[in-house]
Amino acid sequence: MSNAAKSLFNTISVPSTDGPQTTPVQPGRFYHVSHELVPSLTDPRRHIYVLRTWGSDSKPVRFEPLVQYFDHLGKRCEPKRQRRIAGMVGRLHDFTQAHALSGSSEPLWVAFPEALVGGTEHLTGPLKDLMWPPASPVSARARLGLLNGFLEWVSDRAGSPVTSAPWLDPLLTARRASQRARHATLPYRAHTWDAHERGRASARQPVVIDRDAVAFDERHLEELLFVGFRRTGALPEHGALSLDLKDVLITILQHGGGLRSCEAFHLFEDDIGIDPNDPLSAEVRLYHPEDGWAPSHAQLKRAGRDAVRREEYLREWYGRVPRNRDASGQHAGWKHLRLDRPGEAYSVVRWFPSEWGRVFLHLFNLYLAHQRPTAAGHPFLLVSDHGPERGQPYTLQSYRQAHAIAIRRIGLKVAKSLGTTPHGHRHAYGRRLAAAEVSTGVVQVAMHHRSPLSQLVYTAPTTREIADEIERLSRRLLGRFGALSEPSEDGGDE
Repeated sequence: MSNAAKSLFNTISVPSTDGPQTTPVQPGRFYHVSHELVPSLTDPRRHIYVLRTWGSDSKPVRFEPLVQYFDHLGKRCEPKRQRRIAGMVGRLHDFTQAHALSGSSEPLWVAFPEALVGGTEHLTGPLKDLMWPPASPVSARARLGLLNGFLEWVSDRAGSPVTSAPWLDPLLTARRASQRARHATLPYRAHTWDAHERGRASARQPVVIDRDAVAFDERHLEELLFVGFRRTGALPEHGALSLDLKDVLITILQHGGGLRSCEAFHLFEDDIGIDPNDPLSAEVRLYHPEDGWAPSHAQLKRAGRDAVRREEYLREWYGRVPRNRDASGQHAGWKHLRLDRPGEAYSVVRWFPSEWGRVFLHLFNLYLAHQRPTAAGHPFLLVSDHGPERGQPYTLQSYRQAHAIAIRRIGLKVAKSLGTTPHGHRHAYGRRLAAAEVSTGVVQVAMHHRSPLSQLVYTAPTTREIADEIERLSRRLLGRFGALSEPSEDGGDE
C-alpha cells in the first residue's frame, strides 16, 4: 500500500448503519476489512468481518455479497477464516481496479494468481503501486482456495440481486466461459492435454453402461487390509506395522477415496497434507503428472516467474520424465480427470465416509516413519522396499500382484467379474455414494469425472438390484390390491 493510499484511507469517514464499527483491521488501496456488528435473525449481537470497497471516484460501501456468503456458511466459518476470505476478496477488488487502470491485455484471472505468487513490484503503473510482496506457492494456493469458494458461490447465484457486484461480473463471465470451453483459467499458458481432451470429447461414443460391473464386496475389506496385506513373518500383535503399508495406502485411496489404481503412483510425498477442516485427517492432492505444480521447495528458486511444473521439476532435479510418459516398467497411466484447482492442475481426494481420511493419515505417518526406504533419485511417495528395486518408485504391476496375493490369502478368487481386482474398489466407492443418495453433481466431483455421464457405470444398479427392487415394489402393489379386495365388515364390497 503506497503512502498516498494510506493517507487517503486515514482521511475517509466510513458510514455505517449496522451499529458501532471497530478500527479497520486490514486496509487495502480500494478496500478495508473491519469487525462490525451485523445482526442476524438468530443473533442480534452477531459480529462478523465486513468488507468495504470503493473506486477512485466513489465512496466506501459495504460489500453485501460477502455478508450473504458468511450468512450461508454460518458457524462453519470461524472469525479467523472470515477475515482471510474478506481480505482475499478485497485484494481481488484492488487488483481489478489497478488492472483496469493499467490497460493490460492479459486476462484478469491469469494475471491475478501470477501477482499473488510473484508480487507486483516488478510490474509497472497502477499494478506496481499495489506493492504486493511475493508469496510462497503454498500460501498462494491457500489464499486462492479461499477466494475460489466465494467465487463459486457467487457464480452459482448469478443474476440474484443479493450477489450483484459490477466489478465482479466481467471476471465471473470470463470464468464461466472458460469452464464451458474446458480452457484453463490458469497462471500459465500452454495445455497440450486440454486440446487432446477436446479432440477426444468430439469423437466420444455414447456411454455404454455395464450394469453388472461388480464392486469389491465391503464385507471382505477389513480382512483384506489386515490379513491379506500382512507382511511375511509379521505377527498380528504388531498392529499396523505388521502390514505392508504402501499396499494398504493404495487400497484405501481407491476404496475410501475413489481413485483409479494408476493415479496413486503419481503422488509425491509433499502431496499429502493436513485437512484444514480436520487436523486428524489427510488432504491428498492429485496433481496432473506433467502440468501440476511442483512442490514448494522447487518454487522458491523461481520467485517472481512462472510456476515450476512437474514435468520440468522431474527433468531438472532428477533427470526423469513423468510416469505417464515413462516407457519402462515404472509407467503409470493417467486419465484426464476433472481438476478442482485448474490453476495448479490438481484434484482433491474426497473421502467417503470421511473417517477414511483419518485412517489414511495415521497409516501414512507410520509408513514414512517405519517402512518407506530412502527414495533413490525421485520424489515419489510409494517406494519399493526389497530386492534390486529397493528405493525405486513402486510399480503398478507390483501392486496388482500384491493385491492378487492378498485376495487369494483371504480365500477369494481374483476376477474382474467378482470385483476382486483393484478397480473393484473404485466401483465400491461409486456404489457407496449412490447408496447414500448423493446428488449426481457431487458424485461427479468426488469421482473427478469431466462428464456427468461417466459416473453412470459406477452408480447404475446391477441386474440383481433391479430385480430385487421390482420384486419389492410388486409385493407392495399386490398388498394394496389385496386390501382393496377384502370384504367390508357389513359383508358388502368397500
